[in-house]
Amino acid sequence: MREDSPENVRYEAASQPKVESGAGMFFEFATGAGGFQPLHWHESLEILYQLNGRAQIFIDGTRYELPKKQMVVINPRQIHAAYCMDRVSMFLYIHLDLDAIQKFMPEYAHYDIACIPGLVTDEQFPAYLDLCHRLEELTRLYAEDVPAFELEAKGMILQIYARLLRQFAAAGSTKDYEQDRQTMDRIHEVIRYVETHYQEPILLADAADLLGLSREYFSRLFTRNMGIPFQRFVSEMRLARVREQLLNTGLPVEQIIAESGFTNEKHFYRLFREMYGCRPLELRKNGVSH
Repeated sequence: MREDSPENVRYEAASQPKVESGAGMFFEFATGAGGFQPLHWHESLEILYQLNGRAQIFIDGTRYELPKKQMVVINPRQIHAAYCMDRVSMFLYIHLDLDAIQKFMPEYAHYDIACIPGLVTDEQFPAYLDLCHRLEELTRLYAEDVPAFELEAKGMILQIYARLLRQFAAAGSTKDYEQDRQTMDRIHEVIRYVETHYQEPILLADAADLLGLSREYFSRLFTRNMGIPFQRFVSEMRLARVREQLLNTGLPVEQIIAESGFTNEKHFYRLFREMYGCRPLELRKNGVSH
């Protein structure tokens, strides 16, 4: 990225709530704890611009590095996860409700945006660099607290989306879109169940029964669409909750493990080291993963 990036600017993100508008968008400068955010998706298109720290983004089962001062676009209902390796991470999040925006341009109703660091072609790179500069400028305007910031920011975001459509869009099938939507609605129901009941025993049969499917069919459906087996997803959800508790409470490790739904400590410690590269007390002491 360009040399005059505002590396030393302090972003008081915690004092800035998300900004919403009737144009079908919200944006937020967010500071939060690092760590692993389990697989999930949004109904809206997400533009993520990393302000500091080291992060990896998992999209449709593939891992991508997200360097500082670069952006990634995640399409509506696209399965993704994030792993921030620093204790504190700072991002600019932009969410666009395409149903609200695309009523003005219905020909783009089912276009996906393919804009991921590492996959940008040489031909696309100038356009990608321009988009990163625009997001950097949006960050500057926020940091300087310019008059009418929200109005100017909304205009810039719409320009960014228009350029994404021009340089990074690919058309999809309406039939495929509707089939994917129905499938993800069903999987979303299961994910909400796991988020609510992760502290309790959760079996594959429980999730299959929730959707009225056989265990075998549900297992294939979940793995095909989420990229990992169902029980692995449950474990990753629990591990994320354990990390939050380690960093934000002084509770004993054994209590945190028990209250996060793990019943086998040996299995927990193996998964924790596999995910975070250290033991729980090391993470609590250092505040970051290896």
